[in-house]
Formats: sequence, structure tokens, C-alpha cells
Amino acid sequence: MDNYSINKFMEAEYKQISEAHFNVSQRITSFFQYMLAIYGAPLFLLSIDVGNVKNTKSIIFIFISIIGFFVSMYVNQLRCESLLYANSINSIRNYFFNECNIDINFQNNYSVLPIQKRKPSFVDTFQFIWIILTASLVNAGYFTYGVTSLTFYSLDLIVTCFIFLAFFIIQYLIYLYITVVTESGQNFYRHRIGVDIDGVLNLHEKQFCTYINRNKGINLASSQITNIPVRKIPGLGISRSDEQKIFNDRDYWIEMPVDEKASEVIRDIKNILGYEIEIYTWRAWKGVKGNYFNIKKITKKWLKDHHINYDEIYFEHGNVDIPITLNQALHKSRFSYASNRRLKFFVEDEIDKAIKLSHICKYVFLIDHLYNQDKNIPVNVIRVASWEEIYEYLKILN
Repeated sequence: MDNYSINKFMEAEYKQISEAHFNVSQRITSFFQYMLAIYGAPLFLLSIDVGNVKNTKSIIFIFISIIGFFVSMYVNQLRCESLLYANSINSIRNYFFNECNIDINFQNNYSVLPIQKRKPSFVDTFQFIWIILTASLVNAGYFTYGVTSLTFYSLDLIVTCFIFLAFFIIQYLIYLYITVVTESGQNFYRHRIGVDIDGVLNLHEKQFCTYINRNKGINLASSQITNIPVRKIPGLGISRSDEQKIFNDRDYWIEMPVDEKASEVIRDIKNILGYEIEIYTWRAWKGVKGNYFNIKKITKKWLKDHHINYDEIYFEHGNVDIPITLNQALHKSRFSYASNRRLKFFVEDEIDKAIKLSHICKYVFLIDHLYNQDKNIPVNVIRVASWEEIYEYLKILN
């Protein structure tokens, strides 16, 4: 795509996002009006003689306070959505300011709105905070009145004040939580990285060549593995049974060589950048008759022996010898886990899986191998040569 096409796209994007931002602002105004109507509705009950409707009146005030709470939180969520649009608008404005090399005097005199992506701040202490505080005070007042009126015994002033303050503080803390989570992007992605094992943490090609050469008496080199599974590479004479024999050998997994930089870089990713590391692997091997083994224990021990620190590990299921259930197919794959756990990044070696994960994660790092060169990759799939390169990207994208 040339610069002209990109500029036209950005112009159209700016128009669409600015309209969406305006629509959200209108929705905030409308829902604020709904809040006022909700708060005003039960006030006439205060003038009614208590009589036999005391409990009913108390329940109505409690109900209105809870409804008001949910509406105020929804208005806050709308505001966060509006700020996300504003951030996008600022980013596009920044793009055009840089693209056009606009003079600094022009920027200073005419660029009133910011062009920084992170402005305005989500936790507002000047404008919107007063709406939240007002709504929280009214909700807390209604809730306290309803609770104190509903009880059979009169509550002393300290208990009444405690109820009021507790409900008020809870609302304010939830407001802060929503804004902080939205600003950090955690409502879309958690601070987590999914990591494959074979071809990512280890030297799987080298190990396979060692075993196939020993079993078949051939001289297969890593440079010849231009596709996986290897049996599909023409001219090698490797069958599915040859592969199965290797993968069902427990020593194959125990002696698997490690990528020497993986442990060090993953430690830095956890300790310096603060990411959770989740391991995902498709290792549904149990050995052959007379040589059964527990691949899960072997894998965990291998990770421990090579000092690869992680938070969770997930084993996918199913191969030609082990049938997979519908539940496992739908809910026990790296794709379903990545979606449910909102993984921000994933490190993969198979190109088809990387493409599929690119629709789920923000970015996918594709470890460069000869067998993953044959397809175009999406813009958010980043081809890398090493773990050090992944770390450098993460420092930028963090």
C-alpha cells in the first residue's frame, strides 16, 4: 500500500472514529438524564404517610440506589469508550502532523487538542469525577435510608454512617477499577504471553534429525525440513509410522535440546516487564506398548531442569492414536484458551497456528524456521529470529 492509499485510509478512519466519539458523548448525556429521572422518581414517597407502606418504601429506595449504581457505572464505561475513541483520534492527528511536517508555530497556535495517544487521562479529577461523586452520594443516601427504614430496630448514628460510607466507597473503588482496567487495555488483553514449546523453547528440528537419522540410517539435515509434518516433504522417504516411532520414544522428549537463550529472556520478561508466562503444547504422546510414559511429567521436569519459569501450562489433546472429544476440540485448544484468558501476545512456530492466533491476540511472534516461510502473514504476526528479538519488541509494545 502506497502513502496516498494509507493517507486516504487514515482520513476515512478519522472520520468514522470522530463520529463514533460524538455518538458516545451523546449517549453519555442521555444516560445522565436517565439517572436524574431515576433519582427523582421516588422522592414523592417521602411525603406519603408511612402507615402500612414502610417496608415497600424502603425496598423501593434500596432498589433505586442499586439501579442508580449500575447506571452510573455504565455511564463511566461509556466515558471510557469515548476516551478510547479520543485516543485513536489523537493518534491519527499525530500521524498527519508528522506526515505533513507541520511547523511548530502552527502546532502551538492551532493545535489546541492533544496529539498524544494517552491523553486525556481516564482517571479524571476535574470534570467527570464530580458526576461520579454526586451519583455515589445519592446512591449511598438512598441505600442508607432504605436499609435503616427497613430494619426492625433503630440503628445508631455510627452504624448509619458506616453503611453510608461503605456503599459510597465501594462505588468509588469500582469506578477507579473500571477506568484503570480500560486505560491499561486489560478489558481486551491481560498482561499475559502464551508460549509454545516445540520449535520455540527447544531445538526440535535438530532432535528430530538426530533420531530419524539413527532409526532410518539416513542423513537428514535441519535445512531440509521445509514443511511439517516432515513426512509430507517429497523425496525424504519418511512415513507417519517413522514419525510416530520417534514421538513415542520417552528419551526423545527427555533429551530434547533447549534454546539456550529462552530461560534468560523469559526470566527478564517476567521480572522486568511483568508478564505472566503461560505454556501451551500439543504433546498427546503416551509411548508404545511396553514403553508407556507420562508426557506431562516429562515436560514439566524438562522445563524445570532448564530453568524455564512459567505461571501455567496447558496440554492440548488428540493425535492419530488418541481420539479427541468434542469438548477438548472446542475448549481445550490454545485458541480457546488464548481467547478466554485474553492473551496479549503469543510465541509460535507453526504459521497456520500463528495466523489463527493473530485473530485473537494483539501480536503473535513467529519464530523463524524454514518450514514456516511459504505463506503471507498478517500485519500483527511478527517474524523473529530469536528470543532476544522478542524481548526487544516487547519493550516497545509493553
